[in-house]
Amino acid sequence: MPDFPRMGSPVALAPDPDSIRDIVFGRYVVRYSVHASAIIVLRVWHGPPHGTAIA
Repeated sequence: MPDFPRMGSPVALAPDPDSIRDIVFGRYVVRYSVHASAIIVLRVWHGPPHGTAIA
């Protein structure tokens, strides 16, 4: 993630969709925030959030 911080999908309902992203790792979905000097993990789900399918 440090090399490609915008790899995840933008979260459309976030206040700033370009800085809040979701990425899938196996059966986990990680929501994170991208900043100039840091990546902050906001939440981790086991399985897809809101009943959506994992691609």
